[in-house]
This record gives sequence, structure tokens and C-alpha cells, in this order.
Amino acid sequence: MKNLETRLSTTMLALSLIAILASSVYSYSHAYADDDNNNSGNKGNGKENKNNHDTKVHDNSGGTKPKNGQNNNEDDDKKSGARSSEDDQPEALASSKILSASNGVTLVANGTAFINNPGRPDDYSFATVKLNGTVDSSGIGNHFKYSVEGIAKLDNGMSFKIDNAKGSIIIFPNDRHDTNNRSIIGLVHIAGKATNMADGGKVSGNFRLRAIVYGGGDHKTFNFVVDPAAKIGSHIKLVAAIGKITGINASSNPPPHVPPTDDKLDHFDVSIIPSPIAAGSLFNVTVSAHMSNGTLLKTYTGKAKVSDLTTTIKPNSTNNFANGLFKGTFNITKAIGSDRITFADGSINQTSNVFSVFAGALNKVTLNPVNATVAPGGKATFTAKGFDKYGNELSGLTFSWSLSSSDLGAIATSANKANFTAASTVTAKANVTLTASIGTHSDSSKIFVVPPVPPTLDHFEFSNIASPKIAGTLFPVTIRAVDSDGNTFTNYTMP
Repeated sequence: MKNLETRLSTTMLALSLIAILASSVYSYSHAYADDDNNNSGNKGNGKENKNNHDTKVHDNSGGTKPKNGQNNNEDDDKKSGARSSEDDQPEALASSKILSASNGVTLVANGTAFINNPGRPDDYSFATVKLNGTVDSSGIGNHFKYSVEGIAKLDNGMSFKIDNAKGSIIIFPNDRHDTNNRSIIGLVHIAGKATNMADGGKVSGNFRLRAIVYGGGDHKTFNFVVDPAAKIGSHIKLVAAIGKITGINASSNPPPHVPPTDDKLDHFDVSIIPSPIAAGSLFNVTVSAHMSNGTLLKTYTGKAKVSDLTTTIKPNSTNNFANGLFKGTFNITKAIGSDRITFADGSINQTSNVFSVFAGALNKVTLNPVNATVAPGGKATFTAKGFDKYGNELSGLTFSWSLSSSDLGAIATSANKANFTAASTVTAKANVTLTASIGTHSDSSKIFVVPPVPPTLDHFEFSNIASPKIAGTLFPVTIRAVDSDGNTFTNYTMP
């Protein structure tokens, strides 16, 4: 019961915060409405406001106030001075925020999950959501889009994997914020799939989270509150969830519409390339052309040369940019642990993030050596390898081994190697086939088992005979019988 009271208190506190934030939104919107109304009366160089045409405003004394546009100069000067004084105060200024995220963004929230149990009373549980986002594309000044994955945990033991999700964060270009960090300054929206991790990977339904962003006094950590609720599938709602966003830098910058300093290409920006990717698979890349002040150079229509560390990327040139942008599809056919792509136009070049390329699907099995000759009882070692269609070797493969005849020998296998031992009982020449295979892909080697051939007489060799000799005088001579291998044929006896 105590835990229930504590959690309900937390929920009420969060709901109160939402009410405060809603009030901030109201104040925020009306502040701008008031500004608009105040300014409207000063337009027209003395002409009367159309909506108040021929209308007199009476004060409590029964007198008549001047029509809009007919205020005396002194009052106008005072109002103008008041406005200038307000604009000089940093907290009252509408500040421009420019978002950036080097690698990604993390969102963590805690709240209460209400669980709709068909046929049973609804249940509730404390919930934690942690999401990691990788930037897909940056917006102009105040937003970006990203891919999201993460996990949602309930303290009743339920756990959901969040994936295949896309999200966006928007920070209002001109936000007014107070020192208490209660002003609404942006929005978050995430949509993806929720998989019950205790249900064999079965997708439980959609995951949706909408939140309002507030505070962010240091422009690096932003608070957010889920409003009205996040959904996990069709039966779970996450309410009164409060969290923080990290990984974003929102820095104050000059007004967003700074005139370009020039209209020349200064640099490219390259979208994030996912990692890893399979060799030969297609992936999309967006490249944007920019001027020195960061503004998109919409007049750029050139081409950029494309290269990577493997030198196998195709195509090796972009099409012409359109409105300063190029969107294309590439593939790399050589596996590499760390690759990156460079886009270059003359001296202007930009390199992508680092990513890895792994070998594709198995396409071929090879077995080496192709053949071997052993004597009875002799040994030979063979190695099998698997390759994709581009010649990249695959690691960690498990091969099936077979020998065409067990009468001629046996094999002992380990990983991708096989050790063959010929039977010692073989007395005549014979051959056997060794095969390594994975599925429908295989390769074979031929093994020849050749018993040793008994040596035979091949020729005689005479020792050197000194010269001259005396006729009729005996002298010694040594004669050696030699076999076909050049060895002394010891079994030879003179007839």
C-alpha cells in the first residue's frame, strides 16, 4: 500500500507539472498575441486601425481616449522606449537555437504504466523507458530526424524492445524561456514497434511517444514530459512520464536569416551511413552543398567524385546536385572493418562517418590442397573456406565432411580443417575423395594412396681403374649394383 501511495503521489506530481507546462504554453502563446496586438496599432503611419475605425474608447472619467494611430507623440515615445528596454533583457529576448548532435541522442523517462487487461481489472506498474537515437538527417536550424531503438521496462517484470522506430525533435526557432525552466521550447515524436521480450520475439504492437520539451538552461540537457501518454501496443499506456534528453547541443546563434557571405561551395555535409552493411548491398546517402556560413547552396548543380578505402564503391561519381542536394544509392563489394566514403569536387571534399562492411551470403566453398599423395599410414591436412559472390571470405563457418571410402583411411575434423590418415593395410594404388560442404555449396579433393614399390636393378657403376696396366697383370675392379632410386641394390647377387 505504501508503494502504491508513493507511486500515485509521483503520478500526481507529474500531472501537476504538466498543468504548469500547459499554463506556460498558454502564457507563451498569449505573450506573442499581446505583442501582435500592441504592434498593430503602430502600423500605417498615423492611419487608424481598421478594426477600430471610428471607434472611441472611454475611460472611467467619461473622457475620450485618442483613436488608434492618433496617440500623442509623447505616449508613443514612452511605449517605444519601454519596448527597447525589454528587448535589451536577455531573458525576454526570443533566442535562436541551432541544434547539433555529433553521434546521437539519448532519451530516458520514468512514469506510470496503466495496463488494460481484457476481462480483468486494469493494473498499473512503474515504468522506465530508455531510447537511443542515431541522427539520420539534420534540419535547417531547429530540428533533426533520427532512427531509434531501446527498451521499456515495467516493474511487474514485463520488458519490451523498441525498434524500427523513427523520431524527430523540434526546438522552436524563437523560444522564450524563464529562469525556472518551465517554458515550452520544443516537441518530441517517436513511432516504432514494441516487441515483448518474454514472448519469443513476437511484436506486441506499435510504440508511440509524444512529449513536450521544456527548460534546457545549459542548452545541453533538455527536460521533457510525455503528453498526453505514450503507448506500448494496444493495452499499455505510459502516463505522467518525466525524463531528460541528452546528446543534443542547442547553442545561441545569430538570427537564422543571416545574408550569405558568398555564393560559392565551401563544404559538403554527408548523412550518417549505417554500420555494418553487407558487401554488395545497396545503401542510401544524402550529400548537401553549403556555403561558408553553413547555408545550403541551392544554386550548386555540380558533381562530386566518390571514393572509399576499398576502391570498390559504385558508382564512383554522383549525379548533378539539384537545389544543393544529392540523394543516391551506392554499394561496396569488398569487406573491411573500417571504411569511409569521400565526396570531392576539386579541392572541396568531405568524408563520411566510419562504418564496416561484412561479407555477404555464402556463394562458394573451396578445399585445399586440390589433391595429395600419401603412402599407407601416411597423413595429409586439408583446409576448407567459404566466400561470398565478391570473393570475401566468411568466418566462423561450420562445414560437413565426408570421405568416399572408409576402407582407405579416416578423417579427423576441427573447425575448417580435416586431417586424413591413410589405412596402413593398403597394398595397391588407390584413391579416395574428401568433400567439405555447407548446404548446397561444396568442394572436393582427391587423395592418392600409393604403397611403396620394391626396388629393382637399374644399372651398374664401376670404380675408377688406374691407367696404364701391364698386359697379363691382375688388377682390382669394384662394381656397384644401383636401383631405380639411385641407391645401392643390396639384394642383387651376381648369377
